[in-house]
Amino acid sequence: MLTAMIAPEVRKVFRDQYSPFKGMIASRLADSLEPQFPAFKAMLAPELPKPFTRQYSPFKGIVASRLADVLEQQQAALHAATRALAEGVRLTYPPNIRNIEGLSLEQVDAVVMGDGIPLFGVPRSNIARSLLHARDAAARRAIIGRRWQELTDDCDVFLAQGVVPELDSDRSFARRAVRALRDGHSDAAQALAANLLDTILRKHFALDRVVLVPSNRVKTPVGYEDFIVRKYVAVAPVWSAYQRYDPQGLDGIPRRFARHASAHAVSRAQFSRRNAVQAAMLVSSLLGYLDDQRTGWQYSRGHTG
Repeated sequence: MLTAMIAPEVRKVFRDQYSPFKGMIASRLADSLEPQFPAFKAMLAPELPKPFTRQYSPFKGIVASRLADVLEQQQAALHAATRALAEGVRLTYPPNIRNIEGLSLEQVDAVVMGDGIPLFGVPRSNIARSLLHARDAAARRAIIGRRWQELTDDCDVFLAQGVVPELDSDRSFARRAVRALRDGHSDAAQALAANLLDTILRKHFALDRVVLVPSNRVKTPVGYEDFIVRKYVAVAPVWSAYQRYDPQGLDGIPRRFARHASAHAVSRAQFSRRNAVQAAMLVSSLLGYLDDQRTGWQYSRGHTG
C-alpha cells in the first residue's frame, strides 16, 4: 500500500497535488532507517571480489531480517503518515465523492476524462459510487440511462444552491434544460445544454479554453495537468464533450454526447435522453465549480447521499 501511495501510476495532476504528503512519508521512513543505513548499505552491497560475495550471500538473510525488525518498529508511524496522505487525498475531492470507500485516482480519471461523465457536485454519492465502480464505459452509460430521473433531480438541486449573481443567467438556462428533460423533451434539453456549454466556456473559461478543447494544435489533454485536482475533476469531461467531429468524415456520428455533433449532426445517433442527461450534468457541474470558486470554496454542495 505504501509503495502505491508514494509512487501512484496516475496523471501528473494528481501526483503534483499529493507530493507534499509523499514527502512527509518519505521523510519519516528516512528518519527511521538513517541510524542503520550506513551499516545496511555496506552489508547489502559490499564492493568485494566475486568469490567473497558468493560466500557472503547467506548473511544477506540476516541483514534482511534486521531491516524487517526496524520497519516493524516504525509501523505505527508509517500507518499514521499513510492515514494523513489518504485524508489529504480525500479532501481534494468534491463532497459528493469524498467519502466513497475504496476510491482510487485511476477510477476518477477513467470517469471524468475517459468517459466525459461529470463528478463535481453531481451526481449524488450513491450514483457516483456506481459509476466509479462500474466495469466499463458501457456499464456507466447504462447507469445514466437507467437512473436519468434521479440525475435530473440532482442537477436541479445543485443548480438551486448557486449564490453568485454573475452566474444567474447561465444557471437559469441550465435549469430550463433540466426542466425540459424532466418534462420529456430530451432533444430540446440536449440542444440547449450543448449550446449553453459553449457559452460557459467562452464566458468563464476563456483563458483555459485553448487547452480544454481539442484542436489542430492541441491533440492531447496535457494542458489539464496544470490544474489543481478540484478543477481537474470539474473540467475534465469537457475534453470528451469537444472531441472533434467531421460531418464529411468516415467515422460516423458519435453516439455518446458530443457538443459538435449535437450542433452539426442532428440525428437519433447523437440525440438521446442519455446524452441529454450527460449534457445537463456537465453544465450543472461546471456552474457549481464556478460558484464554489467565486465563494472561496465555502459551500459543501451537491448530494452526498
